[in-house]
Amino acid sequence: MQSGECSYIEVDGVVKKFSCDDRSDPQEQEIHDELGRLERLAADADFKATSHGDVASDNTSCYHTERLAIAFGFSCTVHKSSLFVAKSAQMCSECHVFLKIVSKVCDKEIIISDSTGVHRMQDGACSCAN
Repeated sequence: MQSGECSYIEVDGVVKKFSCDDRSDPQEQEIHDELGRLERLAADADFKATSHGDVASDNTSCYHTERLAIAFGFSCTVHKSSLFVAKSAQMCSECHVFLKIVSKVCDKEIIISDSTGVHRMQDGACSCAN
């Protein structure tokens, strides 16, 4: 993780920032609970699809700020069909796989803009073809 790495998500006109250094969010427990739920769903789906479970839940999701932003988005926007997150650095390959699976099992479009470009994930695929 690069120092100062962060992710941003806008919900109801308010932009929320997620960084590893900041543990002061009053909704931190809810966000981590939702992230745990998403990680379990993704791991179950990945295990069934590949028979070996590639989606790691390494309890270091703090370092994957886009996961925190997406979990917050899921907890606040039940009825929205898509979520958009801006990330200050490049998304790691593990998060890329994770978010593609989440887009499929939760039937939600996930758009991540990172330092390499825009990733539009929907139905388990990404616009970047990776």
